[in-house]
Amino acid sequence: MGSIRVITDETHFQTELTNAATRLVVVDFTATWCGPCQRIAPIFQQLAAKYPKAVFLKVDVDQCQETAAAQGVSAMPTFIFYRNRVILLNPKIYLSKTIKIFLISTKLLCFKSIGPKFRANAFIFFKS
Repeated sequence: MGSIRVITDETHFQTELTNAATRLVVVDFTATWCGPCQRIAPIFQQLAAKYPKAVFLKVDVDQCQETAAAQGVSAMPTFIFYRNRVILLNPKIYLSKTIKIFLISTKLLCFKSIGPKFRANAFIFFKS
């Protein structure tokens, strides 16, 4: 453990997810032509060495187009975390939820900071 396994096709990807069972699986969807992917690759390698109990996979989106499409990858690098073959964290979904939480908390802070006579109007404004 502690190394990065390079995925060759969709069957290989699914086999690795199955074999990992309850261990955390961290997948780097990358491309050889992607500058940011190449810059983050050494960090991904360091993390694989630092956390040998996790499974680290690398998927070249040009060589494994079926896998990238099945996982909804549309930009690189993309990192997706799995356990028991289930997605735990997908940055696209995480970002969306983080924005939603921030907007809700901002609305609540604004609502609490205004005077009582303006709260009814503020509620109508923020509700829309």
